[in-house]
Amino acid sequence: IISTTAENTVAMDKFSTENVVESNTLYANTFIGDMSVDLANSSNKIQYNKPSEIITYYYLNEETFNKFFNDDGTLKDVVPDTAVILVTGNLNDKVMNITKPVTLVFEKTILENSKVIVSADATTITGIEAKDTQIIINANKTNLEVVTLDITTDITDAIIVNGDNNNIDIKSINMQTTNLANATAITLTSKLN
Repeated sequence: IISTTAENTVAMDKFSTENVVESNTLYANTFIGDMSVDLANSSNKIQYNKPSEIITYYYLNEETFNKFFNDDGTLKDVVPDTAVILVTGNLNDKVMNITKPVTLVFEKTILENSKVIVSADATTITGIEAKDTQIIINANKTNLEVVTLDITTDITDAIIVNGDNNNIDIKSINMQTTNLANATAITLTSKLN
């Protein structure tokens, strides 16, 4: 995934030849997918980049958190199904109960001392970097990408998966919990994950 506030995701000058930009997810300020590539030379190959349709982005940070979540942490009814929510700032001491099939995109942001509960099937969470945060998946067909998850508090189950057919990609979990004897990085109570 390339996401930028610039005009283009990839820029090629007139001397760039025979390059291939293919099968990526590209988001620029004005253009998306193939259209986000600035192509100065027709000998370059640009194809199959997603998305191919306009998507409305919602921006989540400390200041906008209450626009998305109720006081108990449940996703508000006003958030549309399939919304793409870009997390644009660090979040601390939050409960996020995802009750609709949305996409949360974390980019170079930290979720700290929090809990993420996925309660809606077909939810996608990418790029999550977290500290002392627990992730619970109570839904099916969730896509979860964890870049880093560091546990230094008394959390004993870092990730709990209760739903089926989930795609979970974890780069790093570091558990130095105060209750290490009872600690589990991932607890599965489901199938086909």
